[in-house]
Amino acid sequence: MDHDLQGLDTGSYNFEYQCVDTELHDAVHKNPTFVGARVPFHILVTKLTREEGISVCKLHNLPIPKRRLAGEIRAALEAHDCQIHDNLVSLWRFFPGEVEKAPKVERKSRNEKVPFSDAYRSDQQERKFRDLDTARFKRRLATGRLPNTEFPPNPLEVKDVHRISRGVAAQFDPRKFEEAGCAVCGCLTEKTKLTKLEDFKPSLDLLKVPGVTRQERFSITDDVRELDGPVLASGCEHVCVSCEDALAQNKIPKLALANSCWIGDIPPQLQGLKYAE
Repeated sequence: MDHDLQGLDTGSYNFEYQCVDTELHDAVHKNPTFVGARVPFHILVTKLTREEGISVCKLHNLPIPKRRLAGEIRAALEAHDCQIHDNLVSLWRFFPGEVEKAPKVERKSRNEKVPFSDAYRSDQQERKFRDLDTARFKRRLATGRLPNTEFPPNPLEVKDVHRISRGVAAQFDPRKFEEAGCAVCGCLTEKTKLTKLEDFKPSLDLLKVPGVTRQERFSITDDVRELDGPVLASGCEHVCVSCEDALAQNKIPKLALANSCWIGDIPPQLQGLKYAE
């Protein structure tokens, strides 16, 4: 067995593992397809795959690299030198017959632009999708669901430019962004979604809740009195849609000031306070 794989029977040989001379006879006897050969260690290392390199590292008690990359394993084995190299025999599994070489794959340049259809669809799939699109277009055209438009379109007329300009200006009209407070809940709401109190039809008697409001006192001796009338936010003259719908159903809105949410006007002395104050 003191030879490499050159001169053996024609076929392919796959590396299995290494063993000492005393174990060679038993290994070949158990598996007749095994062939023992002494291959120089520096040559053997270059022929090993990642898994085969890991098995050889375990045999030589070498630390396996963390990332277990084939290049790192090969470098660790090439740098290793021990006294048992001469006593080791490599076992190879023999596969008779001519070895068929894998066809050479032509690699395309990364800079070469690949069409979308070639990269993600086969030719058969591309034809299928194209036929479906064509049939769908013809069906929609026959049923009249596709407008019979001309392409390219005619240039815009002056009246169309003015119409589009007026539409854009109307979308940015300040009146569509202005907000005001709701007298019932005090929330800021767009003015376009508010109703004036004078035009408000539902009754506000539901908002006359006792024990919620309190008049301002200027001394400790002043009596504690409530505000008269429904609990509303002072200075607000509109009602939002949600509050209007709730009152129309004889229900107090959830966020209504009358629902124990009333605070009252903040005195000028307490307005604009800083954090420390």
